[in-house]
Amino acid sequence: MRSKIVRTLCQFLVVAMLATIIPNNLTMSPVSAQSGTRLEDAVGTRKVAVIDFINDSNKFGNIVATNATDEFIMEVEKESRAFEIVSDRNEIEAAMSKLNVRHPVSKIDAVRVAEELDVEGLVEGFIRKIDLHGKGSSRTADVTLVVQYIDRITGEVMVGVETMGSSAARIGFNGTDEDLVLEAMKKAIFAAVEKMSTYVVPSATIYMSESGDRVILNSGVRAGLKVGMRMVVTRHKTVIGYIEIIQVNTLDSIAKIISQKIGMKPEDVCSAVYSGTYISKYSAKDETLSGVNTSESLRKSEAKSKGNSAIMVGVGIAALVGLVALFSSSGKETGPSSSSGSTAGSIKIKKVSGNLAGKVIGLNMYRQASNGNQEPMWEIITDGSRDMTINVFQWNPEASGTTPLTNIQYDYWGEWVINASGGSTIAQTSKAFNPIKWTRLDPVSVGSMTFGPQVYYDDVLDGKDVPTWTKATNYDTNTVSLVYKVAFSTTKPGVASKEFSNITSLAAQDTVKLSNTQCRELATWVKSNQLDIAQDSGLPWDCMWTVSVRNSKDSASNSWTTSDGKRFEIIPDPIFHPEY
Repeated sequence: MRSKIVRTLCQFLVVAMLATIIPNNLTMSPVSAQSGTRLEDAVGTRKVAVIDFINDSNKFGNIVATNATDEFIMEVEKESRAFEIVSDRNEIEAAMSKLNVRHPVSKIDAVRVAEELDVEGLVEGFIRKIDLHGKGSSRTADVTLVVQYIDRITGEVMVGVETMGSSAARIGFNGTDEDLVLEAMKKAIFAAVEKMSTYVVPSATIYMSESGDRVILNSGVRAGLKVGMRMVVTRHKTVIGYIEIIQVNTLDSIAKIISQKIGMKPEDVCSAVYSGTYISKYSAKDETLSGVNTSESLRKSEAKSKGNSAIMVGVGIAALVGLVALFSSSGKETGPSSSSGSTAGSIKIKKVSGNLAGKVIGLNMYRQASNGNQEPMWEIITDGSRDMTINVFQWNPEASGTTPLTNIQYDYWGEWVINASGGSTIAQTSKAFNPIKWTRLDPVSVGSMTFGPQVYYDDVLDGKDVPTWTKATNYDTNTVSLVYKVAFSTTKPGVASKEFSNITSLAAQDTVKLSNTQCRELATWVKSNQLDIAQDSGLPWDCMWTVSVRNSKDSASNSWTTSDGKRFEIIPDPIFHPEY
């Protein structure tokens, strides 16, 4: 595929060289390639409104949802630089009343409310489940929470997380169940805010069309793009269509056009749509956004820019990318392999306080492999005046340091660099954060994942068709112990994903698989959500499963590395659909 892209690009290079004879009055605007970046770093602070959370658990009523909303707002204001909450509950309710919008909001209503409040998007939350366990001093609560950010421009959920918080059992506890639920909810909210602030938003720019229904993007594996990823395409803050990634290379990708209002062209921006959108059971059937951002408004927007600029930019980008493709190495990708949205390798460093405040000029990062080899030092220029989140796995090796080797455990630590007398600098002896043990693991290969592509419910229930995958073997068993979690999801609206955690295998085994009990639980998930009954069109529901792996001997808890998703279908029961 790479050679085909190169041939196409070379053809454009000829056009680019001929363009040198075109008069210079055609101005050229630079286009920068967008890559996957943390939300807070990619777009700065987004101004948002938080609408009241919905309690889907059928327990404790609306008061729990109201408390969850208030706790989320306080946590964002205290911890997150990704979002700035600019509208209070009264303003939001007034706007919704004016527009005759009710909870939970649809996509179109979310756009309308955001426009009325003049914010960049809405944050919505759902309490999916509340579970209580035990009695007396051993009584505990679990709260499962979903939080989603709906973008005003696209009307799509661009960031979404699902977290669970648990209260701790305490001897002599004489509080109420509501107290336990509130404790668990606070923990779930803290985790949700942390995940949303460090979420990696895969994005790219179109730099040419390959054929009538294909476009080539200027980003690939390093930007977090994945096969099957759906992206919304915008131009001048106007939605013009959707694409789906069908092939990913190191530096570029190929996507299939799903829908478009007008033709896509170079400079159009592509942003990944969150694939696990949760829909409340109280939601009505959602409307499409076909009436929002019409092609007429797009033409008016484009009239503000020079007509020839886009043509010249497209040619310039084609020439530049063509040269990169011709002369860059096509070797194995050395960037991170964790899935989009993964926070593996992220370290949050608190801002400098106390005697060091105002004296810091940088941060020195170190790491040392478990085999004794100390890696190069990284230097970050910072005054330490604000919290930082850095990803040690995604460090840019061209700037400083090297990407860590896979399947080897490292110790990471950092030291502040401060001004000393006479204008010299010294490294502060106290650590910027406590040393952390972390392992960058190879993701599970999709090719080794066996389940599907077509599955019968009875075969899952009976353990005849079992999700199985091949595990890595090239690691030091003294410092690395692999543990897995498996997640199953579906495109059927309103169906929450099913996850199995803490899966291990014997060292002598080459493969890992779900147990018979877990297969029965998976079959229950299929049956209870009627995934074995076809859609109205007669087609089966589209499903997907992923495998995540981490080193249980790491001190970091968010170091999951997730595989690409593998699709499967539950074949409907022939009793209901004889055509199968």
